[in-house]
Amino acid sequence: MEGLRDTQEQRFSRRRARIDALKKKKNSKSKGAGGQSTTSDVNELRYSKNQIKKSRVIVDDAAEKAVENVSNVAVGADEREMERRAKEQDMIVMTKAKVERELLKADRMSEKIEDWASLLELDTPERLHEAIQHKRDECVSLDRTKLTLVRELESMLVQRDEEYTKQLQQNVEDVGDTLTTMKAEFHMLSFAYESELKTIETAFVEERLKMLHSNQEELDKLFQIRTRMENSILREAQGKEDEFYDELQSLRLRSKEEFNNLKITLENNIQDLQQQLEEMRSTYQLNTQKLEYNLSILKERDVENRQTVEQFRKKIQRLTESLSKYTLKYKKENAKFKKENSKLTEDYRRITVKFKDLQKKYRHFELLDHKKYDEVFAMNKKEVIQLADKVMQADRIIHDQILGKEWKVPGMYQKILDLERNTKKQASKEEASNGTGEGGQSANEGKTEGMYSNDHIRKVMAMLSDECRFLVDSNTLESCKGVSLAEAQLLRADAILSSLGVEDRGDLDRLCNLFFNSPKVYEMKVKGDDVINIVRSFIFDNKRGHKGKPRAKGDKSKKRDNEFWEDLEKLLPETTQRTWAALENGLFKYNRLLKERQSDIQETNELLKTNEELKVLLQEYLNSEANEDLQLPPTHHIRQLTE
Repeated sequence: MEGLRDTQEQRFSRRRARIDALKKKKNSKSKGAGGQSTTSDVNELRYSKNQIKKSRVIVDDAAEKAVENVSNVAVGADEREMERRAKEQDMIVMTKAKVERELLKADRMSEKIEDWASLLELDTPERLHEAIQHKRDECVSLDRTKLTLVRELESMLVQRDEEYTKQLQQNVEDVGDTLTTMKAEFHMLSFAYESELKTIETAFVEERLKMLHSNQEELDKLFQIRTRMENSILREAQGKEDEFYDELQSLRLRSKEEFNNLKITLENNIQDLQQQLEEMRSTYQLNTQKLEYNLSILKERDVENRQTVEQFRKKIQRLTESLSKYTLKYKKENAKFKKENSKLTEDYRRITVKFKDLQKKYRHFELLDHKKYDEVFAMNKKEVIQLADKVMQADRIIHDQILGKEWKVPGMYQKILDLERNTKKQASKEEASNGTGEGGQSANEGKTEGMYSNDHIRKVMAMLSDECRFLVDSNTLESCKGVSLAEAQLLRADAILSSLGVEDRGDLDRLCNLFFNSPKVYEMKVKGDDVINIVRSFIFDNKRGHKGKPRAKGDKSKKRDNEFWEDLEKLLPETTQRTWAALENGLFKYNRLLKERQSDIQETNELLKTNEELKVLLQEYLNSEANEDLQLPPTHHIRQLTE
């Protein structure tokens, strides 16, 4: 504790030395500034700036004094706390020594009391009674010593509680003192700030008046020389006045902000100290309540644990009896279930063989149905494309010959032609691949129907059986014990494929594709640590519906067929259809007009024919000999009409 006091006193002395050094530096600076002000020019260092520096020195001194006065309260509290802790430590050491002495004394007395062998050596009852009475007195004295020790410890606890409450009261008083000192120092600082601000403001006003007076004299002198210079100097004076006013406003705002910040920080510190005091009180009360509650709970648990120990002993006896009974029953049921399991495994193998045969037949008929559908679709598609070509040819004739416009190929028709070309290319590629596959199948007997060979599948199954043993169920493992190695491998592979949900060769090719880069490469691209992640991704793909390739291919072909028929419905654009309808209406009207003209021409031809016949008949009448006998022949009337 003495070392702690020395260190604290050293810290205080160092702090005071630093404060004195700072004061000396500031005083030397202010003195140097005063000496320079007397020697330097008046225009370089103005009266207002000197006043600002002096005011800053005064305000800084006041702030340092305020901080020192506030911190003195905390320093005194720390010194009292250190003294209290030193006393408490000494008291703890003394109580420990006293408790150890009492414990040693009690151990000695208990050893004397526990010496019961000497009582057996006594012969007479009187001596035995006296010895027992003596031991009883020793026990009573031992109890008294322990009770006195307990009372002393309790009194120490009560004394510590009282000291704690006194310390809390002292802390409250210290907080009150700090608050009062802080308020007083705050008022002093605010008063110093206000007074210094007023002095600075008066200095600025005096300087402003002096400058205005000098400027006015210069203006009077220069007004006689040149009027233009007067305006420029006046503007300059006004600008300086605004600048000084802005500086004054900025200084006021800055001091106001500093004052507000200091006030907020002090209020926050006071609130934090009050919260810490309340928290210490609450934690002390809570700890006492918790300790009392834990003691009562521990006593109750001790009683409950003894009862539960007795109950568990009885339960263990009952369970051992029931265990022996259930073991006999388990052996009988196990033998029975083994027989049923063997029978069910045989049935399962037989049913799986039938299911695979049925699956092969289903795939065969599915391929035949797809083939038949493709043939019928190709036949109808060819006819429809021919009709589409005729429609496009008619559209071209209508545009070129009737409408007199340039014909452009519609987008849907071009799309249908492109799809047809692509399907033909794809069909030729598939025929070529089928031809090469048939030729290669005769050469390589090891090849299978899928993309990957049996060697690829064996490697994949070996890696899965090594890394994913959890995919093989216990029944399959038991059935593999009594069979050969090849049959065991087949059973494991079948169990793994059924666990993964592999149903056809397309699913098996997808699984192999996750382990190899291509069917031509026999080196696996996967390490043993990545097998579980690959199996998980394969199962997720199966759950999402990404099954074997043939079904996906069939769905894709159906989708492509539906798109073909939908595109065929939109072969002609709406504008072309509207032009065709308008052209049809116009052609019908034109046909009707031609028919009417034809009927009119036929009527005119008939009239011309009758007119010729009438002319011939009239000529015959005019040229007949009977006209000569008439007094006025018809030719005479015709001539008069012509004249």
